[in-house]
Amino acid sequence: MPDAVVLCHRPNHPFREPIGIQSELKAIESVEPTKVIALSINRRNAKDESLEDIENEFNLPTVDIHTDSNGGLLRLINTVLEYVGDNK
Repeated sequence: MPDAVVLCHRPNHPFREPIGIQSELKAIESVEPTKVIALSINRRNAKDESLEDIENEFNLPTVDIHTDSNGGLLRLINTVLEYVGDNK
């Protein structure tokens, strides 16, 4: 059972109906002691989605590694390392 999770979400997925970030967060965090520590949003079908708005809404580091592969991935890695360091 993981201590921490990066929730990966794809709005407007062409082959399935996403249940939404809030529902996914609740489902993941209901498996104690798992905590969602960041969001990775695939905006391939939702380029108008604002990462800043999502980050502000959920108060979690939010990236799209498909459009910002270097900075986004590095931010996720640093978030995981920070979480692991804080929870040794």
